[in-house]
Amino acid sequence: MFELRDYQREAVEIIESMEEGENRLICLPCGTGKTCIFATVANNSDSKVLILVPSTELRKQAIEKLLKLDPNCDVGSVQAGLNEFDHRILVSTRQSLSHKKSTRLEKMLADSEFEYIFIDEAHQAVDQIKLILSKLNSNVKIAAFTATPYSKKLEDIFDKVHFSRSILEMIELDYLCPPKAFQIKTGVNISGVKSVAGEFNQKDLEDTIDTPERNLQIVDAWRKYASDRKHTVIFTAGIEHSNNIMDEFIAQGIDCRTINSKTDKDDRVQMLEDFANGLFPILTNCNILTTGFDFPALSCILLASPTKSKIKYIQMIGRPMRTHPGKEDCLILDMKDSILKHDILDLSDVFGVDIQNGETLKEAQERAEEEIAIKLAEQEAKELAYLQKQELIAQEIELFNASIGNAIEATGYYDWWSINKNLWALSTSSDYHYVIARVANMFKVMEINTTKDNNSIELVNSSFSVLDMIAYVESDVRKITSFMRKDGEWKQDPASPAQIRAVKYGTVENKWDVHRYFSQWKIKVILKQYKNAA
Repeated sequence: MFELRDYQREAVEIIESMEEGENRLICLPCGTGKTCIFATVANNSDSKVLILVPSTELRKQAIEKLLKLDPNCDVGSVQAGLNEFDHRILVSTRQSLSHKKSTRLEKMLADSEFEYIFIDEAHQAVDQIKLILSKLNSNVKIAAFTATPYSKKLEDIFDKVHFSRSILEMIELDYLCPPKAFQIKTGVNISGVKSVAGEFNQKDLEDTIDTPERNLQIVDAWRKYASDRKHTVIFTAGIEHSNNIMDEFIAQGIDCRTINSKTDKDDRVQMLEDFANGLFPILTNCNILTTGFDFPALSCILLASPTKSKIKYIQMIGRPMRTHPGKEDCLILDMKDSILKHDILDLSDVFGVDIQNGETLKEAQERAEEEIAIKLAEQEAKELAYLQKQELIAQEIELFNASIGNAIEATGYYDWWSINKNLWALSTSSDYHYVIARVANMFKVMEINTTKDNNSIELVNSSFSVLDMIAYVESDVRKITSFMRKDGEWKQDPASPAQIRAVKYGTVENKWDVHRYFSQWKIKVILKQYKNAA
C-alpha cells in the first residue's frame, strides 16, 4: 500500500471526473509516479480497464504497482505467450494489440467493453495508439500519460494537456532529486552530421563521435567527476559506440558492462540486477534505458551522444532524478561537441537557466537571480542617469530658449549673426540665408533668398527647442562656404569708401559688417511681405 502525493490525488480526481467518451492528457516528469495514478483509478473502478505500455519492463512495473496497492487486484498480462483475458484489469504492450495479425483486442472485448484505457508513455508510437483506439467503443474514457508531450501526432487525439507539473516544480517540492552538471568539451565537430526527421542520423553520428580520443575523454570525465558515484548509466550513439566505451573503461581498469537490443532477455535482467546490487559501477546503452528504467538509486548519467530531440533528452536526464534515501543530488555529465547551428539540447533548454560546471540547479538559479538583480540595478541606475540628463537638458533648453544668442554661442559651430534678439541668420552666400525666428514659444527655421529679382522664403522646420533648430540647420547645409566659416579671411577686409557711404545708420568697418547690414534689411522686408501674405 502507498499514500498518494497531493498532485497524484489531484490527477486521480481529474481522471475520475471524466464523462463517457472524454479523454485526458496528463504530463508529469519521469520519476513522479504516473503509474501510481492510473493504478489507483484502475483499482477504484469496478469495470474493465486496459493499460497500454510500450515494453515488458513497464508492463511488469504496472502490475507490481497494482498489486502493491491491492494484493488481491484482479490483473492479467497480454504479451507474447501471455493471454490472460479473463481478468478485470489487463496490462498489455501496444505492439501486442496493434500487430496486423493480432486478434487479442477483439477477444478482450468479447464479454464486455472497457470503461477506462490508460496509455503510458503516450508520446511513443502514436500511430499504434490511434489504431488501438479506433477499435474501442466510443464511450471509453481515455487517460494518457507522458513526461514529454511534444509529439505533434498527439494533437490528433488530445487537444491539450489537461494536468501537468514541471520538473522544476517537482524539484522544489523535493519530489525529484536536484541535478548537478558538468559539460566536457570534446573538440569533435559534428556540424557535418546529417539529420533525419529532426534528429541526427544515428549511423552518421556514431561514425563521427566514436573515436578513441573522445572515448578516452569520457573515461577521464567520469574519473574526474563521478568516480565516487556507485551507479552511472551512459547513453551512447549506437551499439558499437557502447561497446567501444565499455572497452575503454575496462582498459583503464574500471569495471563496465553494456546492454543493447541484442542482449539476451535473461542476460539483460541479470545484468540490471547486478548493476542495481553494485557489482559494477557503469552501464552503457543505446536507447534501451531511455524509458522504463525505474532505478531510484541511480545517481549519475553521462550523455556520450548529443541529441536534437527534446523528448529523448528529457527522458534521459529524468533517469537519475528519482529520489532515494541518502541521495542528495544527481550528476549529469554532458559531452559537448562543436556544432555551427545550435540545435542540440542541453540542460538550459529544460530548466531555463544556464547551469555552469559543478553547479546544482539551485545554485544556478540563485546565481541567475543575482545576475538579474545586478542587471536591474544597473538598468535602474542608467534610467536614473537618463532622467537626470533629460532634466538637465530640459533646464538647458529652457535657459537657451530665453536667448537665441546664448544658444548659438554655446552650441553653434558656424558664423551666425543677429538681426535682433529674436531673429538670427546663417548666410551660406551673399543672397541665401537660414533664419531662426522666435514666434511666441516656438522657433521657426526659414530659408530666405534675397536676390533682387527672385527673392523667396520657405518655412522648413519648427520646434519648441532652439537647440534643435540650430542643430537642424547646421546638419542641413549641403556645402560649407566662406560665409559660414567664422575664420573666413575676406570677412576682415576693410569696407570700401562707397560701402561706408551707403550705410545710413550705424557704422561698418569690414566686408562682413557690410554683408550683415544690407542682408538684414532685405531679410526684414521679405519677412514683412511673408507676414502680410499669410
